[in-house]
Amino acid sequence: MNLAAATRLPAAPAPRASSERVSDIALMLSLATLAALHLANAYFRVINWDEFWFYSQVETLARGDYLQPLQTIHTRAFYWWLPGLGGTEVEHIVIARFFMAACLAVAAFATYLAARALVERPAAILAIAAYLGSGFVLNHGTSFRIDPIAAATLSSALALALRVRLTPVAIAALGILIALSAMVTIKFVLWAPAFAGVALYRWEQERFERTYPLRWFAAGAVAAAVFAVLYALHSVPAPEAQRAMDPANYASGSASKMFGLLHSPYLYMMRHAAIFGLPLAVAAIAAPYLIVTGVGSRTRRLALLLLWTPALTPLFYHNSAPYFYVFILPPVVVASSLGFEWVAKRYGAATVAALIGLFSLLVWVGGERSVKHRQQELLLAVHQAVPEPVAYFDCCGMIGSFRKANGFMTPWGLESYQRSGRAKYRAAMEKQPVPLLLDNEQYFRPIFEGGAPARLHPDDRAALTQTYRPFWGDLYIAGRELPSGYDGEWDVLVPGPYTVSGRVSVAGKEYREGAIVDLLRGPVALSNPSSKPASLTWGRALEAPTSPPPSDYWGGF
Repeated sequence: MNLAAATRLPAAPAPRASSERVSDIALMLSLATLAALHLANAYFRVINWDEFWFYSQVETLARGDYLQPLQTIHTRAFYWWLPGLGGTEVEHIVIARFFMAACLAVAAFATYLAARALVERPAAILAIAAYLGSGFVLNHGTSFRIDPIAAATLSSALALALRVRLTPVAIAALGILIALSAMVTIKFVLWAPAFAGVALYRWEQERFERTYPLRWFAAGAVAAAVFAVLYALHSVPAPEAQRAMDPANYASGSASKMFGLLHSPYLYMMRHAAIFGLPLAVAAIAAPYLIVTGVGSRTRRLALLLLWTPALTPLFYHNSAPYFYVFILPPVVVASSLGFEWVAKRYGAATVAALIGLFSLLVWVGGERSVKHRQQELLLAVHQAVPEPVAYFDCCGMIGSFRKANGFMTPWGLESYQRSGRAKYRAAMEKQPVPLLLDNEQYFRPIFEGGAPARLHPDDRAALTQTYRPFWGDLYIAGRELPSGYDGEWDVLVPGPYTVSGRVSVAGKEYREGAIVDLLRGPVALSNPSSKPASLTWGRALEAPTSPPPSDYWGGF
């Protein structure tokens, strides 16, 4: 035995191997930090309009009410268990957000797999870290919306098409993922250029084999068939009055509104997306140059440019609000991974990972102050005052366990209401009792305060002002104020029990303080024979909360 060999010290690790270990640690720390930030946002971040609306759809399905089949398939994952949990709508949405966090994780991993078909592992991880740390994705990636779900299904389909040969099994899987994406949201079509790029990229790799396009046609046929089955299974029978909203009408109406060059009210958000997602924005801006000047055939370059083109959708897609970037960015991230590969080779993956993590942490720390606790206070008070579910009006379905009687009051929804020229609020009140109005966007307040009228049909303004009275903060309740000596007629649009305050004569019969009188729909003679004000308030001695009502309970984007 060679004594020198036996006593020789182990060779020092190669500098490159040591550098790779440092890079791996930095990359994993970056991803772990971003995961923690997303989970924190899932729990603490203020709940937005859309999240209340999507949760109200879950409650709608749980009640067995009619639900527009398109863009509501997500309700199937929640309706059978989430509404039955204790707590308020706020608490239920927070629970659902952790499901969205899982969807975001799937989207990120699938995007990583797709990027690995183009670049080395460190660059692919950096691209995913930049996506997860981009300001809009960081703020809305776990929001209870359809965007994280669609990002998960479409990213999975993209990774499958980019990395797997389209065998019959893969074709079926691709078709199912696309069909599910179409059920989740009709804006899945915005990914079409990315899928065209992947198809072109893979076709070149298969040496332009003649039958390859037929595999994509087969996947499309599978998607159409699965979509039809899912739509049929998910559809809830529509009442006669709502059958006019068929899928074709709904989709065509959305398309006519949603597309137009430079007409989005959120167009300015592109600048904010770039500022608060600077690492990804730099890579995305550099990607076209790197693609065009890089190695490879013209076909490959065109394919990669198509993969990148969803970055331009905010220029022509109307509803490109900040949460939209969660949905649209994954294919852009795949194309932008070329930029991260370029910078990682020059400055080291560890350095880039540290910068992405630090930038994301600064964006998160500088985010808006959460007012979710105020939303919780409001809903706790509503459920305390009105313990049994009733129909109500509001902006966004905030009281999901109650039946919302008006549409979603987005700018698009208000425009549709005004364009219809119909008194929809009065019609809703004639269809069913609607005893509550929650003015959570201060849209109705002007008509109650005698100021500038809200943009409502005159019959709706009259019906609302004659039916509702202030109850607690932004909560209004059906009732009638009767000043001293009042003698007149009231058109009752909300039938049911009313509690008397003071002395009130109803149809010639006198009732005193605390009495309960049942009113039928239609005109009724009322009078106040006393010298003091009196009133009728819907419900059986409902008590307003003693705590002061919260205000400023919405956050920004």
